[in-house]
Amino acid sequence: MTNSKIITATVWVGLISIFLFLVGLSSSHETVVNLDTFTMPSELVATNVTEEKNPEHLETSEATKGNTDEAIEVQEDLDTISSSTSIPPINKSVTETVTKIVEEISVPKPVTLMTTTEVNTLARNALVNILCTSKGGGLFAPASGSGIIIDPRGIILTNAHVAQYFLIRDYPAPNSITCTIRTGSPAVNTYKARLMYISQNWVNNNRTALTNTEQLVNGSDDFALLLITETTAPNSSLPESFNYIEPNIEPGLPTQNTPVLLAGYPAGFLSGISIQRDLYASTSVVNTRETISYDATGTIDLFALGGSIVAQQGSSGGGVIRFDDGKLQGIISLSTSGESTDDRNLLAISIDHIRRTLIAETFVDMVDILKPTSNLIGFANSFDEDIRETLTEIIVTELDR
Repeated sequence: MTNSKIITATVWVGLISIFLFLVGLSSSHETVVNLDTFTMPSELVATNVTEEKNPEHLETSEATKGNTDEAIEVQEDLDTISSSTSIPPINKSVTETVTKIVEEISVPKPVTLMTTTEVNTLARNALVNILCTSKGGGLFAPASGSGIIIDPRGIILTNAHVAQYFLIRDYPAPNSITCTIRTGSPAVNTYKARLMYISQNWVNNNRTALTNTEQLVNGSDDFALLLITETTAPNSSLPESFNYIEPNIEPGLPTQNTPVLLAGYPAGFLSGISIQRDLYASTSVVNTRETISYDATGTIDLFALGGSIVAQQGSSGGGVIRFDDGKLQGIISLSTSGESTDDRNLLAISIDHIRRTLIAETFVDMVDILKPTSNLIGFANSFDEDIRETLTEIIVTELDR
């Protein structure tokens, strides 16, 4: 008999004892028993139950024999209760109560998933397009990416390879690059934002990303935070609260074959003018595929999503949303090449990876940043004062080569 079986036997001893005790009370006194305050009689509780060894080890020691004898004693206790107890007439209410207790212990509660319509609406309301353009044409073609609002105060989570344009806004001259936050479908100018944080590891390891997109190979540390500061419309104010999606910070997720909804602003088949005028949000339901860890710890850092309409340039920074609770599981970062979107494999970095990287680089947890009382302006100011200039210099040095 294994340890789990002995524990199970002990549980059933307790349940049978409760049942017989309650039935006895009901039959002799017609008393309704309050199970919330009921205490099992001590003489009916099985004691001295220890682990029994596997059959192949029964002859290895005297200790094993002792454990086996104790297990047999438990069985004898059960036999004694069954044979010596005279069962009185069964009270229906007591039987139903005990049956309900057993069902609550044995049957797991089903998980209710959100509907596609619910998750789709949630995703589209929190989705933004980030469009960066150069003054007078400039050195860069319009760059379009996606992002997800993750806090009611207007924090946007996106990719570092999208947000890096905020670092070089004054290259090669002041205000050369303008980045605008757009919403809706088609996307229209809605907000202005400032760079709140960008991964230092990512900038250090991808300093030539603006001139060599092939360098983006695995998505590691590819995240940034933006903070919405004002509207683009004159004489208008920011909303008291933004629609947002709460990040799921639970480690070890997602598992494979989990349904998720993807949301982004794919622009792979659009020209620069069309991106500015006719860019529409897209969503797609897919199942998660293989998961990837960047090191030997086994943490889930990157996960595959297969091909879909969202598997295009411009979807970077878009959201991967769970059907379990509508939380953000990750953000889209990479895509393999393919003639059609169905032939590609979209890849996303997990929220857990982002959280761990943020802690390692800043000693600040994402959970603390998202607390309602956190000082978002102070966090952004600290980034500007301590880090921004160094990261900008890294990129500009490569652009000047």
